Amino acid sequence: MLFLRRKAKGTVGDMIICISTILILGIILMISIDTYKKINTSANLKALERKYMFRLETQGGLSDSDLTELDSDLRDNGVTAYKLNETTRMNNPISYGNIVTLHITGTVHISTKIRISQLLTFEKATEGEDIQFELYQQSTSKH
Repeated sequence: MLFLRRKAKGTVGDMIICISTILILGIILMISIDTYKKINTSANLKALERKYMFRLETQGGLSDSDLTELDSDLRDNGVTAYKLNETTRMNNPISYGNIVTLHITGTVHISTKIRISQLLTFEKATEGEDIQFELYQQSTSKH
């Protein structure tokens, strides 16, 4: 005698569980991507802080071309408005052994648009988030 096992019938409850699981995982993915963007922006701003602090230490101040490059780098990282302390300018270079300070405050815009592929784009209700930031570093001039 041959016993065959019959396929169990699925229910609507099984389908609801699957759909809700997929939705929850999608929400977790969107939150993770949003958090990654904030962490990545913070890391990029810290890297810029190190780069220009090194220039301040070695040159005693930032030249006009350095300031233009700093502006471009900040804009590339989503900074919409910023204020730079005046002691960083090359007008009055800081001599060897004195303290150099890099202090930048401003607003960075982090886009909340999440691109999964070129064909599919998820968007949150808002276009982005403006976050206040402050970069402060102090060292000794080696100029």
